[in-house]
Amino acid sequence: MAGTVRLLAAAINPMPVALPVQVSAIHEHFTAALDALDQVSGAEAPLDLPFWRAHIADLSTNAHTLEIGRPAEPKAGS
Repeated sequence: MAGTVRLLAAAINPMPVALPVQVSAIHEHFTAALDALDQVSGAEAPLDLPFWRAHIADLSTNAHTLEIGRPAEPKAGS
């Protein structure tokens, strides 16, 4: 539950967005989500935390690919 609270505190809205979102805002959300997940302590982390971190990193890469039409460079720690 602590991880979910941190995602919400990092402004990650779990509900679908009905309005168009600027690409830069999408990247900011992915960055905020990854930062929030990185701050979850091992004691508070759910067992599937690595899966969710990898999933968000993949979504970020896919958004970058769609934005510019070519794959993004992998980020350190992703």
